[in-house]
Amino acid sequence: MALDAAVQGLGVALDSSSIAAGHLHHGRLKKVFDERWCVKVEAHFLVCPQRHLQRDEVANFIEWIREHAACPQRAVLADPSGSSLRSARLSEDNGSARNRP
Repeated sequence: MALDAAVQGLGVALDSSSIAAGHLHHGRLKKVFDERWCVKVEAHFLVCPQRHLQRDEVANFIEWIREHAACPQRAVLADPSGSSLRSARLSEDNGSARNRP
């Protein structure tokens, strides 16, 4: 939400470089500080109730997170304003998309 507000000209946002990368790449946002002021995050935690781990939607999301955490350049080039990651995966998989968020 903070990035969306910043894109709309409503202020500044403090967020992950990988999450903001699409907006930066497409010129919708500009960096305020250089890398000297970046905070490095060593870990992220994905949590949910135990009973949800058996749901297909949750399993698909966990798989998607694992793939993109291992390969952050995919996330960096994603355009958060509209092009879906699923359509990007279609071209990578030669048209055979798996069920993705």
